[in-house]
Amino acid sequence: MLAAPVAVAPVFYHQDLIWTDMDFRDMVKTYGSQETRKIWDLTLWTLREIQFMVRRARLRCDFVKNGSLVVALRKSELPLLKEEFRLRKRYGYRVRLLPREEVKNLVKADVASALYSPFEAVFNQAKFIVGLAKHCAKKIRIFERTPAMSIVRKGDEYAVTTPKGEIIAKKIILATGGATAHFVKVKQRFNSFTTFEIATRPLRTNELRTIRWRRGYALWPLGRFYDYLRLTADNRLIVGVEDSKIDIDIRKRQKHFRRLQKFLITVFPQLKDVAIDYKWSGVVQATRREHPVVGRIGNIFYGFAHGGHGLLMASYVGGPLAHLAAGTSKKRFAHPLFHKKAPLDKHIMAKLLN
Repeated sequence: MLAAPVAVAPVFYHQDLIWTDMDFRDMVKTYGSQETRKIWDLTLWTLREIQFMVRRARLRCDFVKNGSLVVALRKSELPLLKEEFRLRKRYGYRVRLLPREEVKNLVKADVASALYSPFEAVFNQAKFIVGLAKHCAKKIRIFERTPAMSIVRKGDEYAVTTPKGEIIAKKIILATGGATAHFVKVKQRFNSFTTFEIATRPLRTNELRTIRWRRGYALWPLGRFYDYLRLTADNRLIVGVEDSKIDIDIRKRQKHFRRLQKFLITVFPQLKDVAIDYKWSGVVQATRREHPVVGRIGNIFYGFAHGGHGLLMASYVGGPLAHLAAGTSKKRFAHPLFHKKAPLDKHIMAKLLN
């Protein structure tokens, strides 16, 4: 937790953002065409703002914007991929439908076809967070290795108890991921689950030639946006993500790591003998509706439960929260998103997006 007498989030300012793990076609079926376009546009806007932040703060986080490939692994998926292509084109988004032969010019993967979108980017999240913290530390105080044990109201102020003493603040922004639920009581029910990733050893020059992958592409199987492949700056392939119930037995975790390796070999059979250097698992928290919880109680402002999409959603949510805490929010932020204990869910989506 970052706690200080004055909390400022030097991030991004716009209206509203909903994020969902769906293809465009599924979003249209679920939310309708008008809301889907607004969701999509705001998501792309936030990604551009992240890119602007990277440039402005000169963050060295291996940021590369080369777009992504949504792939059909089997011929039976081609009709759905073509439907996805037609819908995106209809609503004005740049996208290309690539036949199997043209896909192999970009990446030599065992896929039936692919949809190329130029908007997506990949970057090193750890370097981004550390770089952003250093940039912010020029104007604010950051207390590292200082866990917040409790928050108690004292008159018009709040006392944050830590092992090293109290921090007194008039306003507090809680952005502690799933841990925020320990400090504020909200009505939403949460699903906590364990997620898994693996990373190969750095690929050799000859191995990179066999897959012909331009660094920066992200590869997603159609309809499985929790699964992905991406190449890092040091030429490792990261494969994710397998999900399971929380606190899974450590012996059973190996099953999920093996599934990820099988997925890697399915897409790139030529890499079947490449060693896995790293295996990672961690806990992710999401609401039942898979939308974040954002609101305020008194002068405590909070945003959490981003469902594993914190870099994108929190980068947006931080702007409105900072404006509200600083008292500089404009009238258009006075909507149910920031009312006491109000969730961000589909029942109020129409109001939020207007």
